[in-house]
Amino acid sequence: MRRDPARTRAALWWPVRCAGCDHDAAEPICAACARVVVRRLPATHDLEGVLVMTKYSGPIGRAVRRAKGAPDRDVGLAIAALFGRTFGSIVRGADLIVPVPSGPFRIVTRGFSLPHLLAHALSSRSGVPWAPALTARPTPRLAGMDRRARAAAVHGRHAATRAVHGRVLLVDDVVTSGATLGDAARVLRAAGAAEVWAFTACGVG
Repeated sequence: MRRDPARTRAALWWPVRCAGCDHDAAEPICAACARVVVRRLPATHDLEGVLVMTKYSGPIGRAVRRAKGAPDRDVGLAIAALFGRTFGSIVRGADLIVPVPSGPFRIVTRGFSLPHLLAHALSSRSGVPWAPALTARPTPRLAGMDRRARAAAVHGRHAATRAVHGRVLLVDDVVTSGATLGDAARVLRAAGAAEVWAFTACGVG
C-alpha cells in the first residue's frame, strides 16, 4: 500500500493505532498484522471454491470489526489494499468481480461498503473489471445464528441487476457459514455465470 506522506508526517505528531494490534504505527494496519495465510475452503453446489485471506480471530479480523463498527474508512481502505495485493495476481483471467452487497441502512450509517472497497482494490490490482451486479433485501442480524438459521434468513435475499458471463469472482469481507455467499452465487449462476469463486478477507473457524 502506498503511504500518504501527509498522513505519515501527521503520525509523527499523533501516532496512528494499528487496527490489528492497537500499537502505535505509521499505517492503519502495521506490517506484522498484515502477514496473511490464505486458505481454500471446499467447493459447494454453487461455488467452485472459497479463498480466505486470514482468520477472523486474528488481527485482520479485529481490523474488519473496527472498520465496520467504528466505522473507519481508512482502516477499510487498508484492508482492501492488503486484499488486492494478496489476491491480485491469481485472479487475472476472470471476467468480472462482484461485491456482496451490503444493506442500504448499513451503507448509510457507515458511509461505505467494505465489500465494495475490496472489489475495487482487487480490480485495480488484477485488471479484472468489477460491477455491483447484485442487490440485497434487508435481513435480520445474522450474528449468533446457527448454520441452518443463517441459510433460512438469507435464502432469496439477493437479486441480479445485470447479466453476467464466464468466471465471476464474488467478494465479501467475512465468511461464516457460507450461506450468504451461496445465495449470491446461486443468483449469479442464474444470471449467466459459468463459474463463481468467492474471495473473502476473513473466515470464521
